[in-house]
Amino acid sequence: MTSRFILPFADVGSGIKPSSGAKLFFFQTNGTTPKDTFSDQLSTPTPNTNPVIADGNGVFGNIYISGQYKVDLQDKNGSQIFGGAEVSELAVGNFTDDLINDLSQAYEVKTVDELRLLSGMPDDKVIEWTDYYSDFKGGGNKGTVKSGAHTDDGGSIFTLADGKYVLADIDEEGISYSQFGAKGDFDPGTGIGFDSRLAIQATINYRRLNGGGKIIENSGNFYLGLGYNQYNHQVSLGEQDATATSLVDLHIDTSGATFFQGAEGKCFVFARAERCSWKGANIRCFAGGPLGVGRENDAGILINKNCEHIDIYNHYITNSFGDCVTVSPDVTVAGGGLGSTCRDITIRDGVLKERFGDNVPSFLGGTQSRQGIAIIEGFNVKVYGNTIYGGIVLEPNLNDQYLANISINDNKLMSGKVINQSVIGSDYWHDEPLSLTTGSIIETTINLTGIPGAPLIFGNTVKDNTIENGKIGFARVYVWDEISDNTFITGSILISSDTAIGPAVGAVITNNTCKTPFQEGGFILINGQLSDSNIADNTLTSTSTLDICVKIGTAIVGPDFVGNTSFSNNIATKGVSYSGVFDATSVVQSNKKILNADYTPLVSVGITVINTIIDWEPNGGNNWFVTQPSGSILNIIRIDNAPEAGYVLRIIAEASGGGTLTFTHSVEMRMIGGVDLVLGAFGSVTLMYFGSNSWIQIT
Repeated sequence: MTSRFILPFADVGSGIKPSSGAKLFFFQTNGTTPKDTFSDQLSTPTPNTNPVIADGNGVFGNIYISGQYKVDLQDKNGSQIFGGAEVSELAVGNFTDDLINDLSQAYEVKTVDELRLLSGMPDDKVIEWTDYYSDFKGGGNKGTVKSGAHTDDGGSIFTLADGKYVLADIDEEGISYSQFGAKGDFDPGTGIGFDSRLAIQATINYRRLNGGGKIIENSGNFYLGLGYNQYNHQVSLGEQDATATSLVDLHIDTSGATFFQGAEGKCFVFARAERCSWKGANIRCFAGGPLGVGRENDAGILINKNCEHIDIYNHYITNSFGDCVTVSPDVTVAGGGLGSTCRDITIRDGVLKERFGDNVPSFLGGTQSRQGIAIIEGFNVKVYGNTIYGGIVLEPNLNDQYLANISINDNKLMSGKVINQSVIGSDYWHDEPLSLTTGSIIETTINLTGIPGAPLIFGNTVKDNTIENGKIGFARVYVWDEISDNTFITGSILISSDTAIGPAVGAVITNNTCKTPFQEGGFILINGQLSDSNIADNTLTSTSTLDICVKIGTAIVGPDFVGNTSFSNNIATKGVSYSGVFDATSVVQSNKKILNADYTPLVSVGITVINTIIDWEPNGGNNWFVTQPSGSILNIIRIDNAPEAGYVLRIIAEASGGGTLTFTHSVEMRMIGGVDLVLGAFGSVTLMYFGSNSWIQIT
């Protein structure tokens, strides 16, 4: 019979850590005659070399002894560390009786697996292990032998062979998944690696049941295997069950680690969690398994079930058939239910990357992602500082669900190009690479939409974002309270409210700029009912004379289709500022001068009634070109800031088709006497007198 040999700290003092190339010499008890040790416990064991030499990490291979020995330890240069240490094989293995019973000194084993084989250890004996579950995969720890009832959780409590247990010393400054048995050895190229899901779950459960704390894991590829819980979640950060202990004050830092989802569904799920943060959530979602409508519900991270004060930052999440991140009420209830609103959620300073796949959405059986971020319900959700290859959607499922105080600010929504993975094969964790020259373009959107009912929508803003190729939109009665200061390379702002349930009310769209329209040749597209809104100071810099800054669709019907809305200083630098049919209750104010253009375009073909306020610019640029259909009316409500006599305002109007165009006024002129109004036309024009302090000159 042989037993494992461990360095006799009882004889040479604790803390000796052999270095690379160190040598262990084994002798008979006379101290001079070499004696064999063995590398296994076979019936005919395999002898080790003598001396046994430590590897590059300073670790000796398996050493099994039989009988009594004297041992010398030398460093790689032959300098002796200790000599003549007496060791022997005993029934308890590895240690002398003196060392076992001496509570002042620790026993040492290599791994947790060896720790669990120990027996006969007295209570309060300290055990040290140099590594957790494999050599040099996360560092070692120590703990104390105890007796009594216990549960082995794989990280803080370990059951010994005789039924006692070791209570590990837990560093409250930060435990690791490796400490609970996870191994960061996964190779996504081969799909081979240890299934770490249960170990990761055990680590989180320990923190949940002990009031929170830190989890730190700064290296390794961790595979989550094929399993998941009853809710189709691979790893739960908190519990869906209202009777379970809530997760509070958990703070995770996995900046150097990557997690590989092993099965369809949701990868990491926050539920009933409060005051939690995760830095460095680097997640490759799973693109294997069956395709079809259910896969649009996949997610890298799901935040649901009354979570509060959750902060996700410095993340990189990609490859989901569903969303990179979903914020929802209770996903175990149809439509999410009511009363499970998540509050004070932050998603910031990371990268979310949809997969382009085969360009067929997952709900249609394809392999394309649904969204970068989907918010089904939320209160005070902040999304900022992210780079998102894909879109953001706010989309409640039920009446009385909340979308309140959602801010989408300071993000970059990028389109690629990406080298798409049209055929998955066995590469289930593909991160579609970016390309500067060739590849597919991901459409980027920020959209507020949902059921045609009565969800609670207020306080939502989209500000200071850069959109490479896509649009910001809202539909039905859903309205962004503010869309401002966004920059589009190719983009549109799309309003598509539902005629059947009334107009979108109270939109503020200001200070946005666009280089090229994304849709229908228009920057701001009003393709639905709109009222009581303000659209101002938006600029389209397209070089095309056909592109339009504000365009009202021709298919809009119903009373007040664009009513009680102010349009001011919206500019197309080369094209057309306005196009469409404006309701008589709306006002289009004049636009500011663009460089030294001869005429600043005010409106385009299609407007039958245009109510306008002209803001005089004393240093020129007071030439306005208006193109309107035959029989339409240009109603000048007033002229502001007009100078003294000697300046001329030229309004040159074209009645399309050579018909009649009428100039009129309805409110006040606000003129300082003597200003010349020069109105010219291509086609017949009906001229009306403008007031006692001004006169008209026809050119």
